[in-house]
Amino acid sequence: MIYNKEIEGIKFTFVCDSWNARNSWGHEVTLYQNDSFKVGFVKIRYYNRTWERYQFQNAIKSVIYNVIQQIKAVAKKTFLILHNYKILTKKRAAEFVEYLAKDLEYNTYNELFKMF
Repeated sequence: MIYNKEIEGIKFTFVCDSWNARNSWGHEVTLYQNDSFKVGFVKIRYYNRTWERYQFQNAIKSVIYNVIQQIKAVAKKTFLILHNYKILTKKRAAEFVEYLAKDLEYNTYNELFKMF
């Protein structure tokens, strides 16, 4: 199954697949940006039934969440280097939140997450 979403001219494609084994089953989702750039992949194993509103919901949200966490990690390193900080204190964390709010890629993936 394939899900497509578009945000501000950026096309996101979720290629979803399921698999079965003797004692478990699961979902795999690969996320592509603009049909060619592979952004992320997730494989989730289930032993019982899932309680999803639609098929692949957990896997889709997981792959987007993972990408957001990667973006945050890179932004945090950049923020620390930019301001010549070694650690992120409570006061600096507030500055980092403001810095992160200006990151277009971060905002785009958060918007994508909210769509699902």
